[in-house]
Amino acid sequence: MSIMERPRKDGTMGWQVILRPRGGKTIVKTFSDRESADMFQEMTVQELAATRLRKALAARTTKGVVPIALKAVISDEALDPNFAQANYDNELLSKTLADYRLCSECKQKSFHAIPTIRKTIGDVKLGELKKRWVKQYIEHMRSVPTQFGKPYAHSTIQGYISVINCAVRWRAEEFDLNPVRIPFNKRTMFPRNCDNMRTRRLERGEQLALFATLKQMHGPSSRHYRLLMRLALETGARLQEMVLAHWSEFDLKKGTWSIPDSHVKTGFGRFTPLTPRARRVLRQLWAMRDTTNPRVFHLLGQADTVSTVFARIVRRAGLTDFHFHDLRHEAITQLVLKQRELTVNMIMSMVGHGSLAMLRRYTNLRPEEMVARLK
Repeated sequence: MSIMERPRKDGTMGWQVILRPRGGKTIVKTFSDRESADMFQEMTVQELAATRLRKALAARTTKGVVPIALKAVISDEALDPNFAQANYDNELLSKTLADYRLCSECKQKSFHAIPTIRKTIGDVKLGELKKRWVKQYIEHMRSVPTQFGKPYAHSTIQGYISVINCAVRWRAEEFDLNPVRIPFNKRTMFPRNCDNMRTRRLERGEQLALFATLKQMHGPSSRHYRLLMRLALETGARLQEMVLAHWSEFDLKKGTWSIPDSHVKTGFGRFTPLTPRARRVLRQLWAMRDTTNPRVFHLLGQADTVSTVFARIVRRAGLTDFHFHDLRHEAITQLVLKQRELTVNMIMSMVGHGSLAMLRRYTNLRPEEMVARLK
Protein backbone atom coordinates (compact mmCIF):
# COMPACT_ATOMS: atom_id res chain seq x y z
CA MET A 1 0.00 0.00 0.00
CA SER A 2 1.19 3.54 -0.66
CA ILE A 3 0.13 7.21 -0.69
CA MET A 4 1.73 9.49 -3.27
CA GLU A 5 1.26 13.13 -4.23
CA ARG A 6 0.24 13.35 -7.88
CA PRO A 7 -0.72 16.26 -10.23
CA ARG A 8 -4.37 16.26 -11.35
CA LYS A 9 -5.88 17.22 -14.70
CA ASP A 10 -7.05 20.59 -13.39
CA GLY A 11 -3.51 21.54 -12.39
CA THR A 12 -3.94 21.02 -8.65
CA MET A 13 -2.10 18.41 -6.61
CA GLY A 14 -3.86 15.35 -5.25
CA TRP A 15 -3.01 12.44 -2.97
CA GLN A 16 -3.30 9.02 -4.62
CA VAL A 17 -3.90 5.92 -2.51
CA ILE A 18 -2.86 2.54 -3.96
CA LEU A 19 -3.87 -0.67 -2.16
CA ARG A 20 -3.04 -4.14 -3.44
CA PRO A 21 -5.06 -6.63 -1.34
CA ARG A 22 -3.91 -10.23 -1.48
CA GLY A 23 -5.98 -12.13 -4.01
CA GLY A 24 -8.05 -9.08 -4.97
CA LYS A 25 -8.09 -6.17 -7.40
CA THR A 26 -5.82 -3.19 -6.88
CA ILE A 27 -7.65 -0.22 -5.35
CA VAL A 28 -6.67 3.27 -6.58
CA LYS A 29 -8.35 6.49 -5.38
CA THR A 30 -7.23 10.15 -5.39
CA PHE A 31 -8.11 12.82 -2.81
CA SER A 32 -7.60 16.58 -2.63
CA ASP A 33 -5.92 16.46 0.80
CA ARG A 34 -3.63 14.08 2.71
CA GLU A 35 -6.01 13.69 5.67
CA SER A 36 -8.75 12.20 3.47
CA ALA A 37 -6.23 9.92 1.77
CA ASP A 38 -4.91 8.63 5.12
CA MET A 39 -8.47 8.09 6.36
CA PHE A 40 -9.43 6.18 3.21
CA GLN A 41 -6.38 3.95 3.47
CA GLU A 42 -6.99 3.19 7.15
CA MET A 43 -10.69 2.52 6.70
CA THR A 44 -10.21 0.38 3.58
CA VAL A 45 -7.64 -1.81 5.30
CA GLN A 46 -10.03 -2.28 8.22
CA GLU A 47 -12.92 -3.02 5.85
CA LEU A 48 -10.89 -5.65 3.99
CA ALA A 49 -10.07 -7.32 7.29
CA ALA A 50 -13.73 -7.14 8.36
CA THR A 51 -14.79 -8.72 5.07
CA ARG A 52 -12.47 -11.66 5.67
CA LEU A 53 -13.94 -12.02 9.15
CA ARG A 54 -17.54 -11.95 7.86
CA LYS A 55 -16.72 -14.62 5.30
CA ALA A 56 -15.18 -16.75 8.01
CA LEU A 57 -18.23 -16.38 10.26
CA ALA A 58 -20.55 -17.14 7.33
CA ALA A 59 -18.61 -20.33 6.63
CA ARG A 60 -18.94 -21.32 10.29
CA THR A 61 -22.71 -20.67 10.23
CA THR A 62 -23.42 -22.63 7.05
CA LYS A 63 -21.13 -25.59 7.69
CA GLY A 64 -21.14 -25.78 11.47
CA VAL A 65 -17.34 -25.84 11.61
CA VAL A 66 -14.58 -23.36 11.04
CA PRO A 67 -12.29 -24.23 8.13
CA ILE A 68 -8.68 -24.57 9.26
CA ALA A 69 -7.56 -22.04 6.65
CA LEU A 70 -9.82 -19.39 8.22
CA LYS A 71 -9.04 -19.97 11.90
CA ALA A 72 -6.20 -17.48 11.68
CA VAL A 73 -8.61 -14.58 11.12
CA ILE A 74 -11.16 -15.57 13.80
CA SER A 75 -10.51 -14.97 17.47
CA ASP A 76 -12.25 -16.91 20.24
CA GLU A 77 -14.36 -13.82 20.90
CA ALA A 78 -15.58 -13.87 17.30
CA LEU A 79 -17.18 -17.25 17.89
CA ASP A 80 -19.20 -15.92 20.85
CA PRO A 81 -22.91 -15.26 20.06
CA ASN A 82 -22.61 -11.81 21.65
CA PHE A 83 -19.57 -10.91 19.57
CA ALA A 84 -21.41 -8.46 17.27
CA GLN A 85 -23.15 -6.58 20.10
CA ALA A 86 -19.95 -6.35 22.14
CA ASN A 87 -17.99 -5.00 19.17
CA TYR A 88 -20.75 -2.53 18.38
CA ASP A 89 -20.92 -1.22 21.96
CA ASN A 90 -17.12 -0.83 22.20
CA GLU A 91 -16.58 0.83 18.83
CA LEU A 92 -15.65 4.52 18.92
CA LEU A 93 -18.22 6.81 17.36
CA SER A 94 -15.36 8.58 15.59
CA LYS A 95 -14.48 5.35 13.76
CA THR A 96 -18.11 4.70 12.86
CA LEU A 97 -18.41 8.17 11.35
CA ALA A 98 -15.17 7.72 9.41
CA ASP A 99 -16.43 4.43 7.96
CA TYR A 100 -19.86 5.88 7.20
CA ARG A 101 -18.27 8.81 5.34
CA LEU A 102 -16.74 6.35 2.85
CA CYS A 103 -19.85 4.25 2.25
CA SER A 104 -22.24 4.71 -0.66
CA GLU A 105 -25.17 5.55 1.65
CA CYS A 106 -23.52 8.71 2.98
CA LYS A 107 -25.09 11.82 1.46
CA GLN A 108 -23.05 14.82 0.31
CA LYS A 109 -24.13 17.02 3.19
CA SER A 110 -23.19 14.36 5.75
CA PHE A 111 -19.89 13.74 3.96
CA HIS A 112 -18.81 17.35 4.44
CA ALA A 113 -20.13 17.61 8.01
CA ILE A 114 -18.44 14.48 9.40
CA PRO A 115 -14.89 15.91 9.77
CA THR A 116 -16.26 18.71 11.98
CA ILE A 117 -18.43 16.30 13.96
CA ARG A 118 -15.48 13.97 14.61
CA LYS A 119 -13.52 16.87 16.12
CA THR A 120 -16.29 17.61 18.65
CA ILE A 121 -17.44 14.20 19.94
CA GLY A 122 -14.39 13.05 21.89
CA ASP A 123 -13.79 9.34 22.53
CA VAL A 124 -17.38 8.28 23.13
CA LYS A 125 -18.30 4.70 22.23
CA LEU A 126 -21.49 3.59 20.52
CA GLY A 127 -22.67 1.85 23.68
CA GLU A 128 -22.37 5.15 25.57
CA LEU A 129 -24.71 7.15 23.31
CA LYS A 130 -27.35 7.60 25.98
CA LYS A 131 -29.61 10.54 26.79
CA ARG A 132 -27.06 11.96 29.21
CA TRP A 133 -24.35 12.05 26.54
CA VAL A 134 -26.67 13.79 24.05
CA LYS A 135 -27.41 16.53 26.58
CA GLN A 136 -23.68 16.95 27.32
CA TYR A 137 -22.93 17.10 23.60
CA ILE A 138 -25.51 19.86 23.09
CA GLU A 139 -24.05 21.85 26.01
CA HIS A 140 -20.53 21.39 24.64
CA MET A 141 -21.48 22.53 21.13
CA ARG A 142 -23.19 25.61 22.54
CA SER A 143 -20.02 26.52 24.43
CA VAL A 144 -17.41 26.17 21.64
CA PRO A 145 -17.07 28.79 18.88
CA THR A 146 -17.43 28.17 15.17
CA GLN A 147 -15.03 29.62 12.60
CA PHE A 148 -17.16 32.78 12.81
CA GLY A 149 -16.53 33.10 16.55
CA LYS A 150 -20.11 32.27 17.57
CA PRO A 151 -21.58 29.18 19.28
CA TYR A 152 -22.99 26.49 17.05
CA ALA A 153 -26.65 27.17 16.24
CA HIS A 154 -29.24 24.74 17.57
CA SER A 155 -30.24 23.92 13.99
CA THR A 156 -26.62 22.98 13.20
CA ILE A 157 -26.38 20.79 16.31
CA GLN A 158 -29.64 19.09 15.34
CA GLY A 159 -28.18 18.43 11.89
CA TYR A 160 -25.02 16.91 13.40
CA ILE A 161 -27.09 14.64 15.66
CA SER A 162 -29.04 13.55 12.58
CA VAL A 163 -25.78 12.59 10.83
CA ILE A 164 -24.65 10.67 13.93
CA ASN A 165 -28.01 8.92 13.99
CA CYS A 166 -27.66 7.83 10.34
CA ALA A 167 -24.12 6.55 10.96
CA VAL A 168 -25.13 4.61 14.07
CA ARG A 169 -28.08 2.97 12.31
CA TRP A 170 -25.85 2.09 9.37
CA ARG A 171 -23.29 0.46 11.70
CA ALA A 172 -26.00 -1.51 13.51
CA GLU A 173 -27.15 -2.92 10.19
CA GLU A 174 -23.54 -3.79 9.35
CA PHE A 175 -23.39 -5.85 12.56
CA ASP A 176 -26.82 -7.35 11.77
CA LEU A 177 -28.28 -5.78 14.92
CA ASN A 178 -31.68 -4.22 15.42
CA PRO A 179 -31.79 -0.56 14.26
CA VAL A 180 -30.97 1.89 17.02
CA ARG A 181 -31.73 5.57 17.41
CA ILE A 182 -29.96 8.32 19.34
CA PRO A 183 -32.21 9.46 22.24
CA PHE A 184 -32.69 13.03 21.02
CA ASN A 185 -35.82 15.09 21.59
CA LYS A 186 -35.75 18.64 20.27
CA ARG A 187 -38.73 19.75 22.36
CA THR A 188 -37.19 18.74 25.69
CA MET A 189 -33.47 19.19 24.96
CA PHE A 190 -33.56 22.56 23.18
CA PRO A 191 -34.82 25.79 24.76
CA ARG A 192 -38.02 27.37 23.55
CA ASN A 193 -37.77 29.70 20.57
CA CYS A 194 -34.26 28.47 19.85
CA ASP A 195 -34.88 28.53 16.09
CA ASN A 196 -33.92 32.14 15.58
CA MET A 197 -34.04 32.20 11.79
CA ARG A 198 -31.45 34.31 10.02
CA THR A 199 -32.79 37.53 8.55
CA ARG A 200 -29.47 38.87 7.25
CA ARG A 201 -29.83 40.73 3.96
CA LEU A 202 -27.17 42.03 1.60
CA GLU A 203 -27.15 45.82 1.41
CA ARG A 204 -26.28 47.52 -1.87
CA GLY A 205 -23.08 49.01 -0.45
CA GLU A 206 -22.07 45.64 0.95
CA GLN A 207 -22.58 43.99 -2.43
CA LEU A 208 -20.33 46.58 -4.08
CA ALA A 209 -17.70 46.08 -1.36
CA LEU A 210 -17.76 42.31 -1.87
CA PHE A 211 -17.31 42.56 -5.64
CA ALA A 212 -14.56 45.18 -5.21
CA THR A 213 -12.71 42.81 -2.87
CA LEU A 214 -13.19 39.91 -5.28
CA LYS A 215 -11.72 41.98 -8.14
CA GLN A 216 -8.59 42.55 -6.04
CA MET A 217 -8.04 38.81 -5.68
CA HIS A 218 -5.28 37.24 -7.73
CA GLY A 219 -5.03 33.74 -9.11
CA PRO A 220 -7.00 31.68 -11.64
CA SER A 221 -9.90 31.02 -9.25
CA SER A 222 -10.65 34.69 -8.47
CA ARG A 223 -12.98 35.15 -11.45
CA HIS A 224 -14.77 31.92 -10.58
CA TYR A 225 -15.58 33.32 -7.13
CA ARG A 226 -17.06 36.49 -8.66
CA LEU A 227 -19.19 34.52 -11.10
CA LEU A 228 -20.23 32.06 -8.36
CA MET A 229 -21.59 34.93 -6.28
CA ARG A 230 -23.45 36.40 -9.27
CA LEU A 231 -24.99 33.03 -10.11
CA ALA A 232 -26.06 32.60 -6.48
CA LEU A 233 -27.86 35.96 -6.52
CA GLU A 234 -29.60 35.15 -9.82
CA THR A 235 -30.73 31.59 -9.08
CA GLY A 236 -30.99 31.29 -5.29
CA ALA A 237 -29.16 27.96 -5.61
CA ARG A 238 -27.33 26.37 -2.71
CA LEU A 239 -23.54 26.50 -2.64
CA GLN A 240 -23.24 22.73 -2.98
CA GLU A 241 -25.53 22.68 -6.01
CA MET A 242 -23.32 25.20 -7.79
CA VAL A 243 -19.86 23.85 -6.99
CA LEU A 244 -20.93 20.33 -7.98
CA ALA A 245 -22.72 21.46 -11.15
CA HIS A 246 -21.72 19.86 -14.48
CA TRP A 247 -22.18 21.41 -17.90
CA SER A 248 -24.50 18.56 -18.85
CA GLU A 249 -27.09 19.96 -16.41
CA PHE A 250 -27.56 23.22 -18.34
CA ASP A 251 -29.48 24.04 -21.50
CA LEU A 252 -28.64 27.65 -22.30
CA LYS A 253 -30.88 27.70 -25.37
CA LYS A 254 -33.94 26.78 -23.33
CA GLY A 255 -32.64 28.62 -20.28
CA THR A 256 -32.94 25.75 -17.81
CA TRP A 257 -30.78 24.11 -15.17
CA SER A 258 -31.60 20.51 -14.24
CA ILE A 259 -30.16 19.96 -10.76
CA PRO A 260 -29.76 16.21 -10.07
CA ASP A 261 -30.90 14.44 -6.90
CA SER A 262 -27.33 13.78 -5.75
CA HIS A 263 -26.52 17.51 -5.55
CA VAL A 264 -29.62 18.58 -3.64
CA LYS A 265 -29.88 18.81 0.14
CA THR A 266 -33.35 17.27 0.19
CA GLY A 267 -32.43 14.47 -2.20
CA PHE A 268 -35.04 15.59 -4.76
CA GLY A 269 -33.74 17.12 -7.98
CA ARG A 270 -35.43 20.06 -9.70
CA PHE A 271 -35.49 22.28 -12.78
CA THR A 272 -34.50 25.90 -12.31
CA PRO A 273 -35.19 28.55 -14.98
CA LEU A 274 -32.27 30.84 -15.72
CA THR A 275 -32.65 34.61 -15.85
CA PRO A 276 -30.93 36.54 -18.68
CA ARG A 277 -28.22 37.59 -16.22
CA ALA A 278 -27.70 33.99 -15.09
CA ARG A 279 -27.25 32.96 -18.72
CA ARG A 280 -24.66 35.69 -19.24
CA VAL A 281 -22.76 34.41 -16.21
CA LEU A 282 -22.84 30.88 -17.60
CA ARG A 283 -21.61 32.04 -21.01
CA GLN A 284 -18.62 33.65 -19.29
CA LEU A 285 -17.97 30.40 -17.44
CA TRP A 286 -18.33 28.46 -20.69
CA ALA A 287 -15.55 30.59 -22.20
CA MET A 288 -13.35 29.59 -19.24
CA ARG A 289 -14.31 25.92 -19.24
CA ASP A 290 -11.82 23.05 -19.04
CA THR A 291 -12.68 20.57 -21.79
CA THR A 292 -11.24 17.72 -19.70
CA ASN A 293 -13.35 18.58 -16.63
CA PRO A 294 -17.18 18.37 -16.58
CA ARG A 295 -17.54 20.79 -13.64
CA VAL A 296 -18.70 24.35 -14.30
CA PHE A 297 -16.64 25.74 -11.40
CA HIS A 298 -13.68 23.46 -12.04
CA LEU A 299 -11.21 25.89 -10.40
CA LEU A 300 -13.03 25.79 -7.04
CA GLY A 301 -12.87 23.11 -4.36
CA GLN A 302 -15.71 21.47 -2.45
CA ALA A 303 -18.48 23.45 -0.76
CA ASP A 304 -16.84 23.54 2.68
CA THR A 305 -13.58 24.89 1.21
CA VAL A 306 -15.39 27.55 -0.81
CA SER A 307 -17.40 28.57 2.26
CA THR A 308 -14.20 29.04 4.28
CA VAL A 309 -12.58 31.15 1.54
CA PHE A 310 -15.75 33.23 1.20
CA ALA A 311 -15.69 33.93 4.96
CA ARG A 312 -12.20 35.43 4.54
CA ILE A 313 -13.40 37.54 1.60
CA VAL A 314 -16.32 38.81 3.69
CA ARG A 315 -14.01 39.87 6.52
CA ARG A 316 -11.66 41.58 4.07
CA ALA A 317 -14.62 43.48 2.56
CA GLY A 318 -15.60 44.76 6.00
CA LEU A 319 -18.89 42.88 6.31
CA THR A 320 -20.00 41.38 9.60
CA ASP A 321 -22.13 38.30 10.26
CA PHE A 322 -22.58 37.43 6.59
CA HIS A 323 -22.43 33.84 5.29
CA PHE A 324 -22.50 32.51 1.76
CA HIS A 325 -25.90 30.93 2.43
CA ASP A 326 -27.28 34.43 3.09
CA LEU A 327 -26.97 35.00 -0.68
CA ARG A 328 -29.70 32.38 -1.08
CA HIS A 329 -31.93 34.33 1.34
CA GLU A 330 -31.27 37.52 -0.63
CA ALA A 331 -31.95 35.89 -4.01
CA ILE A 332 -35.24 34.32 -2.88
CA THR A 333 -36.37 37.60 -1.32
CA GLN A 334 -35.64 39.42 -4.59
CA LEU A 335 -37.63 36.78 -6.51
CA VAL A 336 -40.65 37.41 -4.31
CA LEU A 337 -40.24 41.19 -4.62
CA LYS A 338 -39.52 41.63 -8.32
CA GLN A 339 -40.90 38.64 -10.19
CA ARG A 340 -44.58 39.49 -9.82
CA GLU A 341 -45.57 37.19 -12.69
CA LEU A 342 -44.35 34.15 -10.74
CA THR A 343 -46.73 32.37 -8.40
CA VAL A 344 -45.68 31.19 -4.95
CA ASN A 345 -45.69 27.59 -6.16
CA MET A 346 -43.42 28.52 -9.06
CA ILE A 347 -40.91 30.17 -6.74
CA MET A 348 -40.99 27.21 -4.35
CA SER A 349 -40.33 24.86 -7.27
CA MET A 350 -37.45 27.02 -8.56
CA VAL A 351 -35.58 27.19 -5.26
CA GLY A 352 -36.41 23.69 -4.01
CA HIS A 353 -38.68 24.49 -1.06
CA GLY A 354 -41.19 21.83 -0.11
CA SER A 355 -43.44 24.02 2.02
CA LEU A 356 -44.73 27.57 2.26
CA ALA A 357 -43.26 27.77 5.78
CA MET A 358 -39.77 27.20 4.39
CA LEU A 359 -40.27 29.88 1.73
CA ARG A 360 -41.33 32.32 4.47
CA ARG A 361 -38.14 31.54 6.37
CA TYR A 362 -36.07 32.63 3.39
CA THR A 363 -38.15 35.66 2.42
CA ASN A 364 -36.93 38.51 4.61
CA LEU A 365 -38.89 41.53 3.43
CA ARG A 366 -38.13 45.01 4.76
CA PRO A 367 -41.07 47.28 5.68
CA GLU A 368 -40.12 49.88 3.06
CA GLU A 369 -40.03 47.19 0.37
CA MET A 370 -43.57 46.11 1.18
CA VAL A 371 -44.70 49.75 1.15
CA ALA A 372 -43.15 50.20 -2.30
CA ARG A 373 -45.18 47.26 -3.60
CA LEU A 374 -48.40 49.10 -2.69
CA LYS A 375 -47.70 51.99 -5.06
